[in-house]
Amino acid sequence: MKNKVYALICSLLSVCIAIGATSQTPRTTATESKASVAVTQIAAGEGHVCALFSNGTIKCWGYNGEGQLGYGDTTARGKSAGTMGRNLATVDLGTGITATKVVAGEYFTCALLNTKQVKCWGRNHRAQLGSGSNNNIGNAPGQMGDHLAVVSIGSDRSVVDLVAGYDHACVILDTNAVKCWGYEFANGTTINIGDSVSQMGDALLPLDFGTSFTVKQVVAGGNQSCVLLSNGGVKCWGSNYHGTLGIGSTTDVGGVEDMGSQLAGVFLGTGRYATQLAMGNNHVCALLDDSTMKCWGYNNSGQLGMGSTANLGDSVAELGDNMPTVNVGTNRTVKKIYAGFSNTCALLDTGAMKCWGFNERGALADGTTTHKGDAENEMGDNLATLNFGGSLVVKQFVILGYDFCALFTTGGIKCWGRNDSGEAGCEECNMYTNALSTYTFVNVDAKTVTAPTLTKTKSPTRTRTRTRTLTPSKTFTRTLTATPSSTPTVIP
Repeated sequence: MKNKVYALICSLLSVCIAIGATSQTPRTTATESKASVAVTQIAAGEGHVCALFSNGTIKCWGYNGEGQLGYGDTTARGKSAGTMGRNLATVDLGTGITATKVVAGEYFTCALLNTKQVKCWGRNHRAQLGSGSNNNIGNAPGQMGDHLAVVSIGSDRSVVDLVAGYDHACVILDTNAVKCWGYEFANGTTINIGDSVSQMGDALLPLDFGTSFTVKQVVAGGNQSCVLLSNGGVKCWGSNYHGTLGIGSTTDVGGVEDMGSQLAGVFLGTGRYATQLAMGNNHVCALLDDSTMKCWGYNNSGQLGMGSTANLGDSVAELGDNMPTVNVGTNRTVKKIYAGFSNTCALLDTGAMKCWGFNERGALADGTTTHKGDAENEMGDNLATLNFGGSLVVKQFVILGYDFCALFTTGGIKCWGRNDSGEAGCEECNMYTNALSTYTFVNVDAKTVTAPTLTKTKSPTRTRTRTRTLTPSKTFTRTLTATPSSTPTVIP
């Protein structure tokens, strides 16, 4: 009897194995790196990149002539494999201090800390570090960590968001007030702010936008800044040589007398309002409530996506309903926008990315060095999407001076373009003549998950097995194959 029971058990196990082997269910596989922390955000300056990790640490690579990497020297990192991966140190922010956001300007870097304060390092010729002097920080030993003072924002104030332009920085405070320091006009005044201790702290006044609407977003560019208000309105200030402020003139706006109720808003069109802003060196783009986008300002490389090199925003006749939307393709809408230097990119409703503008150093990764968006028939369906390879999905996109970087939902990073100082994390790699899908990932010793690969297992013969117990001692088994047959077996 025991032998018969064992035989029955073995038979049932065989059936289960057969079912698993002939399963039609697709399976996905994913692999993870051995690193324990993942990259959650990236920032890009003129020629350097920084990554924020899930444990609040920061690593930076690329050009370091002003100490912007924060390692106490001026040595670039990225070209040599020996300077990346585990050999790339974390930036010393101080005892018990971690970061929640990292931003980068032209040659400087700032971090929003877990203490709701800000620390900055790198180039400081225009007081962009807000340190009360014009001395660079981070280019020599003994300047980082506990030696690096926080930016004095004001008594009992905490920072909820931080952005950096080329030579200035701005914060949104817990009171929803906006304060900026660094280069004149871009900071809302006619003088540099931050090179004297007496200009910071409570003496650093919040900017007046002449409205009761709260601030949803601040963006900073070359010598300009803009805010997105809670009603979807947009207001900009700073240098306006190319019509970057979108007010129908080329008159600079930045003195105290220009702010407040005197600060004009950007007319985006009848019934239209903005949901997100992106700012390059001298151009601004707005994602609108109908999932279209409009851009204005400098357009020397086609960064406005208008099929020409004509500036927009320097004439009243170019504003509002007369300001065209960017053509990103037939029946395509925009989910998020990015801008930097002389380039603009859009994340589409399909999850695909399209970029246009400056391309002299192969920044657009399309196999050419020809600008896109500056001539007819280069936008819309004629503008190719970026093929990153596999099923990679963009989480964040940043634009350096002449380089691009993409952070994917897998945690991996790809950078390409000029790569003069190792911005791509390797030497003579990711050349524009090669396909973007073949570009190597930056090795920052981070936890990454490869994009899932769908695999299917098929069997030419489909097998179904049904087991019915008649009595505790009797079992009836019928097996159906692709060719119908049934064999009743009674086990005594």
